[in-house]
Amino acid sequence: MTTIALNGLWAYIQTLNLSKRNRKWLAEKLMGCDDKAADDTEYINSSPAMLDVIEKGRKEIAEGNVETIVVDDLWK
Repeated sequence: MTTIALNGLWAYIQTLNLSKRNRKWLAEKLMGCDDKAADDTEYINSSPAMLDVIEKGRKEIAEGNVETIVVDDLWK
């Protein structure tokens, strides 16, 4: 998964009402930290809503409207 896609997904995850533990689990799954990463990516790519989030993230990055996120820092 590209950095652009990850930033778009992270922006979406932030809008969800999830516990810290659940956000971490979801982020790890979306980053491909398991054997089903390809299936997960295919599933995400099948969602028009997620593709819109990813495209929005790409545009924000192209415009320079980004904030660097280190995933491990989110759990501190």
